[in-house]
Amino acid sequence: MLGVGERNSIWYQFTVDPALSGGTANLTFDILPASSADIDFLVWDITGQSTPCPSITSGALAPAACNTIASSSSTGLTTASPLPYAYSNAITFTGAPRTYIVLLNNIYSAANAGYTLNWGSTPISTAASTAIWTGLTDVLFSTSTNWGDCGGTPACGIDAIVNPTANGRQPNVIGSQGVKI
Repeated sequence: MLGVGERNSIWYQFTVDPALSGGTANLTFDILPASSADIDFLVWDITGQSTPCPSITSGALAPAACNTIASSSSTGLTTASPLPYAYSNAITFTGAPRTYIVLLNNIYSAANAGYTLNWGSTPISTAASTAIWTGLTDVLFSTSTNWGDCGGTPACGIDAIVNPTANGRQPNVIGSQGVKI
């Protein structure tokens, strides 16, 4: 599919967290095309990749799953057995969260042909991975309202970004604070 280029495509990036589903994650989704749209997909596991796009475009990072069957039927990833037509096996894993990119390519259909993307029970993390200092309330690192709209102070696994602010407030760290480095 990438060999013929992207057509009417969209890219999604998301993180799947097994802890949100009892320790085992199943990455599943259904793509339900409107009318006679032929929607193909590719999924890449980009966990730990700082710049995944060059690796994807060069082919150095192989897709973890895909389906490029020329069909206007529903497609996606599933745990169902036997596999329905135009579906691929779900990606199942345990342990730490993983980050994925999904490319949906509407390669042969009209540009305005739509679809529904149903994530099913995939445990997609909605936790912020970056907190940006605003200094809205005061200068204390531990004041959650000083960190944009992320709803809390940065912790391990969260990038803390501190830039100069319009109000001149910079964070004061009192005690031990852990952030992703």
